[in-house]
Amino acid sequence: MSKENKVYWVEGVTEKEMKKSLTDTKFNYLRTTRARRTLVILLSAFYAFAIATDYFDGKINDIVALGACVLMLTVYLLLRTSIRQIADAPDELIDERQQQLRDNAYLHAYRIMAAVLTLIFIGTAFGLRIDFLSDEQTMGLIVGTLFLLAALPSAVIAWGEKGE
Repeated sequence: MSKENKVYWVEGVTEKEMKKSLTDTKFNYLRTTRARRTLVILLSAFYAFAIATDYFDGKINDIVALGACVLMLTVYLLLRTSIRQIADAPDELIDERQQQLRDNAYLHAYRIMAAVLTLIFIGTAFGLRIDFLSDEQTMGLIVGTLFLLAALPSAVIAWGEKGE
């Protein structure tokens, strides 16, 4: 592999992909404040939908759950594109302002997740039970939460930054 297209395995990007993302104008319609916030709302809605898929009967439940996951992945990829993949960029490929923006997004994303997990732990300590969820809903909750963990830094940037 040439040095011109270094792969950043931890971040999940390549140098060529990042440089293209930082300069392209093809997806500028996704980079407005309204579009970014719409993507964050859609991601949240599909997360809730992935959990609620158990309310469908039979085989359709599996199809709807898979559809919800595909929609979440699609919105996540669009969200990454709308913020020029800054949340996933290595330090050496972005400037200091973008590094600060990325680092701040991770700080807020982890604070949000810490607050949510703290509420769950406090709730379970005081007798909140989640055994009312079916196995499918629990799996939807787990898969959806994994998607949400990956997407939250991008969502924080998308929600807080003004569009281009």
